[in-house]
Amino acid sequence: MEAVVQHKPRKDKGIPVKVDGRVAAALTRLACSQTPTEEPSWTLSVLGDSLVQLGVVESISRETVRKTLKKLPQTAPEGTVASSTGAERYVRVFP
Repeated sequence: MEAVVQHKPRKDKGIPVKVDGRVAAALTRLACSQTPTEEPSWTLSVLGDSLVQLGVVESISRETVRKTLKKLPQTAPEGTVASSTGAERYVRVFP
């Protein structure tokens, strides 16, 4: 979790950081939680929309969600499987 909170300094310091440790932690918690619909897994678009609805960010693209999830440490709670299919990435959490 410490790797999520601490980021390397950006080379392009003029552009504000959209995803900081707080946003990455909220995204991780959300991706590991139950989906809001009957769908068995999260899509990148639904994860981004949920972050906006929760007030974590004003807006976020599905590509930013994908890159953030990709950068996170690959340790997952027991029973969690992440896979990709086509253009969408799915995070499936088994009970």
